[in-house]
Amino acid sequence: MLALAVGAKEFPYPAPHSTMWLRDFVQKTPIPPTRIAGRETGRETGRVTGLRIVTVVAAHVLAGAGLAGAAEEVSIATLIPFAEKAEIRETIREECGLGSKLSKALVKRGAKKEVTLVRVGNLEATGDAGRSLELRITDAIQTSGGFFPAHSITIDGVLKEEGRIVGTMEGTSLAAASFIPFRRGQCAILEEAIRLLAKDVIRWVKKPRLDARLGEAG
Repeated sequence: MLALAVGAKEFPYPAPHSTMWLRDFVQKTPIPPTRIAGRETGRETGRVTGLRIVTVVAAHVLAGAGLAGAAEEVSIATLIPFAEKAEIRETIREECGLGSKLSKALVKRGAKKEVTLVRVGNLEATGDAGRSLELRITDAIQTSGGFFPAHSITIDGVLKEEGRIVGTMEGTSLAAASFIPFRRGQCAILEEAIRLLAKDVIRWVKKPRLDARLGEAG
């Protein structure tokens, strides 16, 4: 609950996304005329009626409601698929669960950055409604060996709004085995690469552009 201060009074009203209170506020609340001072000189410049005060308040509240509405949900597949021609080892495909881990990492990172991603079983079933992020895993390979092997994962994606393409991207992230924190095995290393890549993807979703190259792909 917020409060609108007018003169010496405070009038409680609901959160900015609810605007029905404005009608009752205008009809039931007498607001006395007041005077305002010039910004630079401090001199009084004229009278402001209660109606103008309400108009200014309404503009700010409605603007806030518009900003809240801008944070629209983005649908993504529960299981991000492998690209049709992706040459990825069967052990990685079968054991690492990259598709599920990628979508979960994006939802988790999005929540931290005020981007609401919703996992859906069939992304195509959503049609052209709202916003959707279509992703594919195009590569997942070991890039170096030795005692601390490294792996990378590459994805591409298309961001759509009401069926219209508003952004396209390709992203790659690299991670290596480590002792602290302990990380060994190709699946654990690729999971870390996914976590890092999710940061770049969410940053791009907030400010999408065409032909973006994220992470190591840039």
